[in-house]
This record gives sequence, structure tokens and C-alpha cells, in this order.
Amino acid sequence: MFLALILSGGAFALIAWLVFNFSVYALPFFVGITAAKLAHDSGAGLIGAGLVGIVAGGLSAGLGQFAFGAAKSVTGRIAVIAVFVAPAAVAGYFLTYGIAQLCTPAEGWRQVFSVIGGGIIAAVAFGRLTTLAPLPGWRCGHGLDAVHVRRDPGSRDKPPRS
Repeated sequence: MFLALILSGGAFALIAWLVFNFSVYALPFFVGITAAKLAHDSGAGLIGAGLVGIVAGGLSAGLGQFAFGAAKSVTGRIAVIAVFVAPAAVAGYFLTYGIAQLCTPAEGWRQVFSVIGGGIIAAVAFGRLTTLAPLPGWRCGHGLDAVHVRRDPGSRDKPPRS
């Protein structure tokens, strides 16, 4: 019994880690699955549908990164981020609902936990997406301690002043 509890906790931690790390890719995944389903329904076969899904998902991820990089204003970037965060929130809601269905008998509490879980996943996706690229005129360091430093317009190659 104790071993089953430990293994269940480990499996839940692994699923949570996967969800938090890959929540940013919910939109490209949904686009890829939808394109693959449409291609398969039109007679492309399994291999053709898989290729169409991979290309469509990759294109949507690439277009999202391009749109995020091309947006010069904070409002434009938040709009692009919102397009990517909404599917992550939906995926988080249904993932949490599936887990809550296993351990919560009351439907009202399932909904409460699911909304909270979807909100947490959306917040994590928002946080991960906002760190993708700095705004123009800002320089970002590398690594976990990256700090945004305002670039002095007169000095391009000089290190920032402390």
C-alpha cells in the first residue's frame, strides 16, 4: 500500500512536470492534431496525416514566435501570448477535471478545482511565454539569473553600468 502511494505521487509529479513544461505548446499541439485529423479524414492515410500534423504544428509554433518577435509593443505581445495561453488554460482545466473526477465526489468541487488548475496552468504558460524575448532596446543575460538591462543608445558594445 505504501509503495503504491509513493508510485502514485511520483506519477502525479511527473504529469505535473510535463504539463508545466509543455503548456506553452498546447496551441501548436491542438493545431497539429486538428490538421492531422482533417488530413486523415480526407484520405491522406496515417503517415500522410502524421506528416501534415507535424508540419502544421511546427508552422503554428514558428508563426507564433515570429509574431511575438515582430510585435514591438507590449500590447501586441500580450495579444500573441493570449492566443497561446488560452489553449493551455483549457488543457489545464480538463487535466485537473480528470484528476478531480478520480478523488472528488461532488461536482461543484470538481469544477472549483478544475478552474483553479486551469488558471494555474495558464499562469505558468503566461510566465514562460513572457520570458521568450526581451522588448526592443532591452538586453537579456543568459541563464537563470537573466536580468533585463536598459541599453544605452550611445554605446552598443559597452557592458552595462552597475
